[in-house]
Amino acid sequence: QALTRKLLVNFVKHGYIETTQKRGKVLKASIDRLVGKAQRGQQSDRNVLLKHFASKKIVESMINVIAPTFQGQVSGFVSMKRLGVRQGDDAEVVRLAWVKPITPAEQGVSAEPLKTEKKTAPKKVVAKVKKTATKKA
Repeated sequence: QALTRKLLVNFVKHGYIETTQKRGKVLKASIDRLVGKAQRGQQSDRNVLLKHFASKKIVESMINVIAPTFQGQVSGFVSMKRLGVRQGDDAEVVRLAWVKPITPAEQGVSAEPLKTEKKTAPKKVVAKVKKTATKKA
């Protein structure tokens, strides 16, 4: 359940997600059901959306931006495209995306990618040691 919730949140934030085929099928069914609830927009539907997303910003985005985009459409909000197999374990990888493009900026949800700073190796400090001349006796 936690994995499905995390996939749902990331999908709505970014507008697409790449995952395995089995997870993609589960996610697609969940999204179709939740967008249908967002289209109705009643208080009970908001509670269900809040249960699945646990963020009021995302729920408001679903109701105010995503649901009007698919007005008059009953299902088929998400397309699933096969990307091939993952090299490590031969799992079928798919990309889920909205049928009609919705950018994160339109959604009002912060979808900023994580900033990964390039890690640099610390500079080695080499202490210069003065060699003292030893007198040979």
